[in-house]
Amino acid sequence: MFNIFSFEQFRASPLSQGFFVLLFAIVVCVGARGLAAANVVAVTPYFYWIVCTALVLVFIIFNTTFGARSGDILSYFKFSFYSFFALLLSTNYLAKFTSGLAIRDTKGFAWLYVVLVVSYLAFFSITLIMKQLWKFFEDENDRSIQKTSDKR
Repeated sequence: MFNIFSFEQFRASPLSQGFFVLLFAIVVCVGARGLAAANVVAVTPYFYWIVCTALVLVFIIFNTTFGARSGDILSYFKFSFYSFFALLLSTNYLAKFTSGLAIRDTKGFAWLYVVLVVSYLAFFSITLIMKQLWKFFEDENDRSIQKTSDKR
């Protein structure tokens, strides 16, 4: 069966991860806007900001987790960095246009975006450190195995 978009391609590409999260945010925000316009459900303007902020956090968690399994983490980090800030900017505009509130009028969501940036950098730093430690311990293990085989 031909698979246009496999999970391996998704996991390896931060740009596709960011696009998927943005697409999901658009579906949720526009869907909620449509339901609110049809008087099916009452939605506060803060709902759109909450959804966009939560989805950026989901992106951060999955993106750094997938980054730990990537082969070339510095290349992955470069594309991840670009996709994170593009996602942050685009969800900001999406929430602004669907809620009608600018970020300065949202009572603290600007600070949540600052927390998201710091969290992203912290999670990716932890991922980089863990990857370097894993490589170091693998190299040490290989050297100790080689020393014990040389002694025989």
